[in-house]
Amino acid sequence: MSFDLFNSKGVKLEVILITVIVTFTLTTLGSYFSYRWNINAQKEISDYQQQQIIFSKLMGKKILIKQLYVSRFEALVYSDYHEAKWKIEGNKKESINFQEAKRWMHKSEDFVIEITKANQDLFELLGLVMTLFPSTPELERLINQIYNYKVPKINADPFKMDMNELEKWKINSIRGLQLLVENEYDKPIHELLNYLSKQLEKETLLMRK
Repeated sequence: MSFDLFNSKGVKLEVILITVIVTFTLTTLGSYFSYRWNINAQKEISDYQQQQIIFSKLMGKKILIKQLYVSRFEALVYSDYHEAKWKIEGNKKESINFQEAKRWMHKSEDFVIEITKANQDLFELLGLVMTLFPSTPELERLINQIYNYKVPKINADPFKMDMNELEKWKINSIRGLQLLVENEYDKPIHELLNYLSKQLEKETLLMRK
C-alpha cells in the first residue's frame, strides 16, 4: 500500500512539474510572440508615419523647386534682356538697363545657391523613398526620371537683335523656360507623388484590416 502511495505521489508530482513547465513555456512563448507582434506593429506604424512625412516633404520640395527654377531662368532672361537694351542704347554706364542687368545677374547667382541646396534635399528625400517604400520597377523609373532632367538652353542670341525683336525674345524665352520647368522638373516629381499616394492608400487599407 505504501509503495502504491509513493508511486501515486510521484506521478502527481511529475504531472504537476510537467504542467508547470508547459504552462511556463506557453506563457513565455505567448509573451514573446505578443512582444514580437507589438514590435512589428509598431515598426509598421513607424514606417508608415515616416512614409507620410517623406511624402509631405516631397510635396513641399516640389513647389519650392519649381519656383526656384522659374525664378532662376527668368532672372537670366531679364539680365540678358537689359544688357542687350543697354548695348543698343550705346553702353552708357549711367543707364538703368545697365544697373538692371547687373541686378538680375546677381539674383540669378543667388538662385543657383538655393537650387543647389533644394536639389540636395530632394535627392536625400528620393533616397529615403527608395528605402521606405517597396522597391518596384515603376518606382525606379519615376526616380530616374527626376534625376535625368534637361538643362535649359537659350538658343537665340539677344545681343544681335533690335528693340522689337528683343521684346519678342524676352516673352518667348520666359514662356519656353516656364514650359521646360513644368515638363522637366515639376511633372516628374508630380508623377512620383501620385505613385506614392497610391502606395500610402494601400498601406492605410492594410492597417485597417
